[in-house]
Amino acid sequence: MGEALAAMPRRVESPVPALVRETGDATLVFLTATHPMASRIGVGRPEERGVDLGWLDADIDFDPARYARELRVTVRDVAGAPRLLRPFAGGDPVPLPHVRRGDAVEVVVPFDDGPAALLVFDGSSGDPAPPESAYPVETDLGDEWDVELVPTLDDTWADFGGGAGVEHRTLRTPGGEPVHVTFGPRGEQRVGDGPWTPSVWSASRGLRKDPVHRDTLGPKGHVPVEFLAFGRVAAGAEARFRSVLTVPPGPPRWLALGAGAAKTLWLDGEPRPLDDAGYAAVTRDPVPPGEHLLELLLVPDEELDLRAYACLADDPADAARPEWIAGPRLETVVEAGVECDGGGDRVLQVASTTFCRVLVNGVEAGRQGGFDPYAEADIPRVRRYDLAPLLRPGRNTIAVESDGWILADGLAVSGPDWSPRPRVRRRQHGDPAALWLRPRPHPLPEAGWLDGRPSAPPAGFAVPGDRPGEERFLLDPPPGATAVDLPTTGPAELCGELGDGPVEVRVVTGPGARAGAAFTGPVRFTCGPGRMRLGDWEERGLPGYSGGVRYRTTVTVPAAGPGLLDLGRVRGTAEVVVDGKPCGVRVCSPYRFPVELAEGANVVEILVLGTLGPYMDEVSPTHFVFAGQRATGLFGPVRLRTPQPPA
Repeated sequence: MGEALAAMPRRVESPVPALVRETGDATLVFLTATHPMASRIGVGRPEERGVDLGWLDADIDFDPARYARELRVTVRDVAGAPRLLRPFAGGDPVPLPHVRRGDAVEVVVPFDDGPAALLVFDGSSGDPAPPESAYPVETDLGDEWDVELVPTLDDTWADFGGGAGVEHRTLRTPGGEPVHVTFGPRGEQRVGDGPWTPSVWSASRGLRKDPVHRDTLGPKGHVPVEFLAFGRVAAGAEARFRSVLTVPPGPPRWLALGAGAAKTLWLDGEPRPLDDAGYAAVTRDPVPPGEHLLELLLVPDEELDLRAYACLADDPADAARPEWIAGPRLETVVEAGVECDGGGDRVLQVASTTFCRVLVNGVEAGRQGGFDPYAEADIPRVRRYDLAPLLRPGRNTIAVESDGWILADGLAVSGPDWSPRPRVRRRQHGDPAALWLRPRPHPLPEAGWLDGRPSAPPAGFAVPGDRPGEERFLLDPPPGATAVDLPTTGPAELCGELGDGPVEVRVVTGPGARAGAAFTGPVRFTCGPGRMRLGDWEERGLPGYSGGVRYRTTVTVPAAGPGLLDLGRVRGTAEVVVDGKPCGVRVCSPYRFPVELAEGANVVEILVLGTLGPYMDEVSPTHFVFAGQRATGLFGPVRLRTPQPPA
């Protein structure tokens, strides 16, 4: 069959695959200017399949020069002249020059408006359009333009963290090392006999580019509760964390801990008893106000990626979390009121690693699991049960039958107090909170910015031996910057003017406020009109900027007439206006615009709009804005082609 099909003449002969559709008496032929794409995507292990390709660390290289300017194609068994539909530029279909040989039509397809073309053969004829006007004179419009920033982020729902203006979240040290605002060393950690390394986190965002987001694409709309990551730790190995804990004055506070390991705690060199029966633990006595040397030993009972958190709690009950438990049939007793008419307090959520069955007072409420096409991924299955129809006033017995691990939350919370006494597993699946039904106070005191949920009381964490000092940072102001807001933990000084070149910022820091932790939020700028060279916004004082930039210049010509404006390379969409008259929009290469010029001075404006990618990569924990996808801006060269030289 394959040989027979290969011997048959092709309907379309083209350097790229063609898509052919018959619609009534018309034949449509869709062609792209490149195959398979103008981007080159590199993966870590191209010989593998699926996630094993290494696509989590893909490298994307986009180059519009890979688009063909034109392609010669042959189409068979069609009637009439080929006409070019122009989906990018609009307007009526344009007849193309062609040669007919029997039932075949040979035609050169131009890609003047975009990287795709659509031919239509409907039996009609027509003379090819006259050749476009010749513009023999080419003028480079320069490398530096007047610019105005056009913010476009809509933070109505506050899920962008207030990034509607121009802000910098990444600064650098005088030595050139990047500094990420709010992220700083707040303790030290080590595994086994390895060296002590800084424990770096943000009180509002946890771990920067948290690896927990990689395999599962992360918990949406929630800052992960763990912010200490020790990496892969063997069963029985020791992992340690130490920090100077500052408990502020006020009511009694307990120290709450969470980790997939057995925990041993010292405060000021003295052992402190813990209630530690599973993942979550809490001190048996409150921790007095003041500074304390906190030392934590973690020993897992199975090999795992060890993660942890430490925070204060207003009440020991606030430290409790649902625990993974196992046993053939596990039960607990809950109290129900007289009104059992549904609602959140009548819902039970169960996560299970195998088949399980849920019963209320001996009556089956439902079952789940038993089949998992991705069993090797070890992903729990979750189901919610509305138990209102099965509850009775007073005491009710909730039972779960399973031969694997289960975690329950809601009306009943799984833990070591279920009967008969269950086995308890400390290891979690990804972010533990992703499997909780009810929100608990977040261990990070400032994590509520994203979901508005309660968080732990404020507490200070600092590297032991840390002393007050002064830190210096460099920032590159955006074009047109007139003022800057420096949200720092201590007194700050801006050394220099907001003009061309980097500006130094000096901050007086205290313990726990080193590096990016010297800042409580991003550096924000007030901007007006300015000047900017063509190129990547990332290198022009706009790192992580997702919005628009309006470029403006003036061109003087000796006589009115048409011209062609070629923007060169652009990353983003482009809109061109000449003397207030729109000249079109381009969303992809080639970025060329027919323009009408008036005699004398003509004001040329180019509005380039970027994607959300740079901002999301800068402020969010996503790992999936790949290298090359942050590049945005008007790169040029910008050239004006006219019949005669400008004045």
